[in-house]
Parts: sequence; structure tokens; C-alpha cells
Amino acid sequence: MASLKPTFITQVAEALLLTSGCPSVRSVAETLGLSEVQARASLEALALANAIELKDDIACVRSRAELAAAAIRLGGDPERVSRRLDWRDFEALVASALQEAGFSVSRSVRLPGRGGLEVDVVGALGRVAVAVDCKRWSYRSSSPSRIGEAARRHRLRTQRLASIWGRLCCPSARWR
Repeated sequence: MASLKPTFITQVAEALLLTSGCPSVRSVAETLGLSEVQARASLEALALANAIELKDDIACVRSRAELAAAAIRLGGDPERVSRRLDWRDFEALVASALQEAGFSVSRSVRLPGRGGLEVDVVGALGRVAVAVDCKRWSYRSSSPSRIGEAARRHRLRTQRLASIWGRLCCPSARWR
């Protein structure tokens, strides 16, 4: 078996995320300029991680978010792999990472009313909680002031969520 290289995992995961349908091992190898042995080793590793189904030399993605998570666990480049996800799959990837770390996770937390509130992913573990606003920023095209403004708005949303958290989920929990 070929040695499993993180660059191959990244390339194979990207190819699968960009392909509709279920490609063959040969087509993945040809698309990426890898040998069939190299492509198969990466596909088998992803299949062992339950991210794809590999049957009769055909690779079918089970879940795009789980494929990305498995590729990252196997050493794939997180930025390159996650760039191939749409916003829903990217939120699912973030939720999956928090669940893997032991957090209870809620997605698309929305509070209606005046000054409504929306947070993409909220994870809670004991007295620790994480509120995540999923964004994919480009360092080349995003100015520090734009990123800073987004962070400021997220901090305000998180503070508001923290102030009402006990009424929403757990009366004994207090965020600081």
C-alpha cells in the first residue's frame, strides 16, 4: 500500500467535494495526476473513517461535512478542504468538530423579536460555551477593519446570548 500523505488526502477530498456523483478510483487518480495506488490509499483511508463508501472501485461521498472532517483528521489541509464546502456544509463541519470535542451542539440558534439574534453554531460543555459565526474570510481580500467589525458584532451577539442563556436552556448555568 502506498504511504498515506496529507497532500494526497487533501487533493482526493477536494476532488470528491468538487465532483457530482460517484467517481472511480481511476478517474480520481487521472484527475489529480496520482497513481491509482496513491488514489486508492487515500480513498481507503477515507472509507475507513466512514466518510465515503468505496465499493467495486467506485467512491461515493456519504456526507460532505463528514468527508471534510475525516480528511482533516487524516492530516488534510483544513483551509483547502473547507473551501470546497458550501455554507451549510461548513456549519455542519464546525458543529461536527465541536461534537467531537464533547460539546452539546445547536445549529442556527435564532431568537425572534426586537433586535433578534442569530448564531450559526452554539456548543456547550459544562460551564463552557462557544458561539460560532461561521465565515470564510480571505486574507487577501478582507481588510483588518472589516474582520474587526465582524468580530465586534459577533462579540455583542455573544454577550446578548450569554445574558439570556439561563432562560433558554439551563437556569443554573451562568456565562462570564
